[in-house]
Amino acid sequence: MSQPRDNEQQLETLWKDASHWRFGILYYAPADPRVFVPKRGRGWAHQTLHWARPASWALAGSSILPLLLVTALALWARG
Repeated sequence: MSQPRDNEQQLETLWKDASHWRFGILYYAPADPRVFVPKRGRGWAHQTLHWARPASWALAGSSILPLLLVTALALWARG
């Protein structure tokens, strides 16, 4: 019964370790299976992406790709 609590404590330890935060804002800890993790410090968002997970890259790419396509179409239509 202590397994979930132990796992939560391990994840909390990973999250608190400053070596897993790139530039203080990008979380990268391959041992952590979560895609979304609590954000450090203050801000309007409560969670951030975990960049060691491929799903995070897919989410970020799927958000940026439409903007790039619209920009490319606008430039193409402009001539």
